[in-house]
Amino acid sequence: MIFRIHISVLLFVIGTTSLLIPVSPCSAADTLVLKDSEQQQYALGLYMDILEDFDRKLTINDITSGRYEHRFVPSRKPAPGFGFTSSAFWFRFTVKNQGSQAEKYFLDIEYPLLDHIEFYAPDGNGGWAITQAGDRLPFDSRAIKYRNFLFPLNLAKGQQTTYYIRCVTSSSLNMPVSLLSTGALVNRAENEETMLGLYFGILIAMLAYNFILFVMIRDITYFYYVLFVGCFGMFQLSLNGISFEYFWPDSIWWANVNIPFFICAAYLMG
Repeated sequence: MIFRIHISVLLFVIGTTSLLIPVSPCSAADTLVLKDSEQQQYALGLYMDILEDFDRKLTINDITSGRYEHRFVPSRKPAPGFGFTSSAFWFRFTVKNQGSQAEKYFLDIEYPLLDHIEFYAPDGNGGWAITQAGDRLPFDSRAIKYRNFLFPLNLAKGQQTTYYIRCVTSSSLNMPVSLLSTGALVNRAENEETMLGLYFGILIAMLAYNFILFVMIRDITYFYYVLFVGCFGMFQLSLNGISFEYFWPDSIWWANVNIPFFICAAYLMG
């Protein structure tokens, strides 16, 4: 009995003293410093602070007022992901150009299925230049016609700038964000287009080959396989943002429902 009382007293003392220890706020993410003769591509995930806006009511003025600074937390992942959520998420990152000249970089959000994106950059007059993107807007409304979401950043020599991104989506909210120089963007686009061309070329060859077998043998199994490959290929095209770019750039509704449609169709054909 005495032993139990001593344990209870000890736990009480530990609990009360822990409440007296000050809790330091979360430190902000590091500033991304750009230098000459260094890498030309950066994963921004570990340089971002994140704030979840549960009610989706906060504006850029609210976010930058300092009242919600305590709600920003540093990202711990190179590509933050939040699953399916009804919240709006704010992302903040700071870039400093320590190079010997002005540089132009591109912010690349490598997930083409996001519904609404707002990119905030200082306009030089105390306000914000806002660029909107997302697959809830026609493809031609994008400043840079590319399957991913691209935003240009012009950085003067010695300039340090903080940028904000607001994102709301009905799909899974994933934010694989990179910062690329012009040369790095061109090289990556060329490499990705080559690999995607090979991949979809193989799918087309499989589709054509099995369709010929169906015509020659008249076995319905080959026809189902052709439909399976076709639906699976269309799902992959939509997942990579290619179909929205080339097939239905103005059809907002179909751009947002074709992925589950082709998934179900491929499953049925399989």
